[in-house]
Amino acid sequence: MTPVYQTLFGNKQGNCYAASIASLFEIPLEEVPNFCWDKNWPNNRDEWLKERGFACISFEVTKESYSTWLFDLTNRFKNVMHLAAVESPRGPWLHSVVFQNGKLIHDPHPDGGSQDAIPVEFDFFISINPAEVLRAFNVANALAKKIGDALNELTASTSPNPS
Repeated sequence: MTPVYQTLFGNKQGNCYAASIASLFEIPLEEVPNFCWDKNWPNNRDEWLKERGFACISFEVTKESYSTWLFDLTNRFKNVMHLAAVESPRGPWLHSVVFQNGKLIHDPHPDGGSQDAIPVEFDFFISINPAEVLRAFNVANALAKKIGDALNELTASTSPNPS
């Protein structure tokens, strides 16, 4: 996760959701539309994600269900990064942040302020095609091994021979 900060602020004007997605996907903010300006934003977000091989699953969190969520996030879904909607410390609206292990790890607002907020919704991004992700992972590992082997050979061939 690479922190990206929002550049637009206020209720239905801010781009905290786009900045949170950009942070999770480690892409520039300019590559993520500001979905929340449009009343069809969930459909627009879902189309954007689908083009990139992902889907979003959202879960409402209540005060009653939060302790169960907290247990699951710190045990069953350990280290899974996801978005959370929290009450904004700057007004009566929701604010998007990045969570991991039941804790806030990035607030895209430059002033922060959401550290103690209790989430009211979680958004998880899942791969549409897990086999494709695994293939890409295996290709990356094989490539890293070849690069490592080549560097070892280069180092060995340029090292002075002890006499």
